[in-house]
Amino acid sequence: MKTVANRKTLAELPDVMSVQQLGQFLGVHANGVYELVHQQSFPSIQIGRKFVIPKAGLVKWLEEQTENKAVS
Repeated sequence: MKTVANRKTLAELPDVMSVQQLGQFLGVHANGVYELVHQQSFPSIQIGRKFVIPKAGLVKWLEEQTENKAVS
């Protein structure tokens, strides 16, 4: 089991990550990430059957989600 001390920060993430890498970072199962990548508003790129997530898009999306929650 991972502890908080073993978790990566946003700065440590690769510029482009896989569904599995993002799931590990967020602490969610890959199925949860696949639900996100199928949402039109989530920043992902499909290459064949594989999805990749750009870190820059993820950061922007997270900021938007935070702003939207604060407004609600």
